[in-house]
Amino acid sequence: MRSVSLSAVALLLLGTATASLAQSFEDLLQDIGDQSSEIRRAYFQPLVDASALLASSGTYHTGKSHGLAGFDVGLRMPLVLLTSGDQLGILSDTPVDVIGLPMLTANKGLVKGFQVGARLMKMQLNEDVGDVTLYGGSLRWEANEIFHIPFVMPRIALQANYSQFKLGESIDTKGMTWDLIVSKKLPLVEFYGGYSTGTLTGTFDYTFVPQEGVDGIGIHEELDGKVSRLNLGVNVTPLPTLKINGEYGMGDYNSMSLGLILSIL
Repeated sequence: MRSVSLSAVALLLLGTATASLAQSFEDLLQDIGDQSSEIRRAYFQPLVDASALLASSGTYHTGKSHGLAGFDVGLRMPLVLLTSGDQLGILSDTPVDVIGLPMLTANKGLVKGFQVGARLMKMQLNEDVGDVTLYGGSLRWEANEIFHIPFVMPRIALQANYSQFKLGESIDTKGMTWDLIVSKKLPLVEFYGGYSTGTLTGTFDYTFVPQEGVDGIGIHEELDGKVSRLNLGVNVTPLPTLKINGEYGMGDYNSMSLGLILSIL
């Protein structure tokens, strides 16, 4: 009887240990999968962040809204600056110091200080990478519509922006940002500054082919993040309707923007 009891206890302990070992192995596999996903996310996140910053740059150049008959059109070139400390994850495998993208911009005045804007760019690269597409829209309201002292008060505006950036079928980022803009115009020059904050979502899809003739490994990651940036800029007006724009942005990645803008009223 004693031997039977001992055998039963031994089997019970062995079964418990086996079940515990199996559960531990499943937990280990889950941990490995979670860590692998975290590693992939950490690897691809910098590229998605830089793309979103590029898409949300160049959204304003003054705190003043156009009147109902006013508008501006321009060509701007936002640049994301990548120092050695910024070249993390996938960016460390890309030997570039600057990511830039020219875009067309347009703004149209409405009534009571409101203004709408648009940004657009499409560029064909090659069959492997695909097209680069960027578009965005904005809605602005100038607070000086309520209270303004000419020649004394700066122009103050609030603005909401939507942006989307696509690189072929690999990268797709969308973001919403909100801007607080302050500007002051002097003869021949205008200074402005703004704070931007917002959120972004992005997807990264890529097929890794280890060697020719071997099935590719699909990689899909959904990423999100936040945008927080301080911009300082200046407009030089050699002609009444022409602005030469320069801007510098400070945030998770530093950026700059250069542009030519034709502005009416």
